[in-house]
Amino acid sequence: EIPLRLVGSEMCIRDSHYVWLRKYLADYVENPDDFTPPREWVYLMEEYYPGLKTLEERLAAHNIASESAALGFMEFALDRLPEKMKKTIDKISKDEFFHVTFGKTLLKKYCVTEEEQQRAYDATVEAMRIMREAREVFVNI
Repeated sequence: EIPLRLVGSEMCIRDSHYVWLRKYLADYVENPDDFTPPREWVYLMEEYYPGLKTLEERLAAHNIASESAALGFMEFALDRLPEKMKKTIDKISKDEFFHVTFGKTLLKKYCVTEEEQQRAYDATVEAMRIMREAREVFVNI
């Protein structure tokens, strides 16, 4: 099983991303405190990931599927975003790329049985499906 200490630092990085992006939210919604993330994101974070049985499944679903989807969206949206956001998005993109690489490295090391690999694959495919639905919210920036 993957040592939990290896995953802990990633959570601190994600908190930083939220803080960095939160300052731009007022440019898009009248009251940032009233902002509600897409229901698909809420489902992923509050139900889907916690409902997966193993850390390997959660790592695959989040680091491979969701982080890859986030990277793809940032690349897609970068030229549509205000200049003041581009440096922040570039910084976050580098972190997200690290998260994907980190996830792949840990999965190669710790997800070795056919059953573990299948569960990780299934979790990844489902998370990608959910992220595709969530992405629709942001396509019309």
